[in-house]
Amino acid sequence: GPAEPDIYIAKDVVIGGDEPDIYIAKDMVIGADEPDIYIAKDVVIGGDEPDIYIAEDEPAAPPAPATPKPPPLVPARPDPAQLVMKGDPMSNLDNEPVKRVRDALLAAGLEDKVIELKETAKTAADAAKALNVEQGAIVKTLVFVVGEQPVMALVAGDKTCKEDALPRALSLAGEVTPTTANDVQAATGFSIGGVAPIGSIMELPVVIDVGLKRFEMLYAAAGHPHCVFPTNVTELKRLTGGIVSYAIAE
Repeated sequence: GPAEPDIYIAKDVVIGGDEPDIYIAKDMVIGADEPDIYIAKDVVIGGDEPDIYIAEDEPAAPPAPATPKPPPLVPARPDPAQLVMKGDPMSNLDNEPVKRVRDALLAAGLEDKVIELKETAKTAADAAKALNVEQGAIVKTLVFVVGEQPVMALVAGDKTCKEDALPRALSLAGEVTPTTANDVQAATGFSIGGVAPIGSIMELPVVIDVGLKRFEMLYAAAGHPHCVFPTNVTELKRLTGGIVSYAIAE
C-alpha cells in the first residue's frame, strides 16, 4: 500500500488493536506523490499497519490552465500622404466597378469606406507597401471554377491557396480549374488586380482563409488596382456569406 497518511478523519471506528489493518476510504485527496489526508468511513482497527486501502470517489486532477491566445495583429494605418482625396478630378472612386463596392457597403449598413491610393495595390505585395501594413493583412480575392461553378477564395496575402481543398471546403463536386482574366471579368465584373470580395455581378460561393484572423484590420481590393477598403473577418463573413476554413491556404 502507499506510505502513511498524515491525517485520518474517521467515522464509526471499531477499536481492536494498535493500528488499522484495513481502511475503506471515501473522498481521498491526492497530493503530488502520496496522499496527505484520508477522510475515512467505517474504519476497522485491529493490527499494526494498514494492509489495504479501498478508495472511492477519488477526485480527478484539475485541468491544466488554457494557454491564452495572442491578440490579433493590428496593422498600421495608411499614410494620408499616400491617399487620393475624395473629390480629386482624377479619382477612380466613381468608376462603375468601384461604385458597386461602395454601394454594397452602404446596402449592408456600413459606411462608404473605400479609399484610393496614389500607388498601385494590384498585388498583395504592392498593396502592403502602399498601405504600410503586413502582407498577411491584405485579402487576396481569387476566383476558380469547381466543376461548372465559379467560386471565390479570400486568402491572406502571405499565403498560397490550396486549390484542391476548395471542393470539400465549399461542399462542391468537380475538378478545380484556374480562371482566365475573361473568366474573372464574366463572373465578377472586375478586372484582375481590382477584384473585390463584394459587389460582384454574380453571387458566388465564398470561402475565407482562417489565417486572416491573425489581423484585427484587413484591406481588400475595391474594384480598381488603386482602390481598397478596410474590413475584418467577421465583416467579410457577413458581407459575403462565406465560410471560414482552416484547409484552403498554406
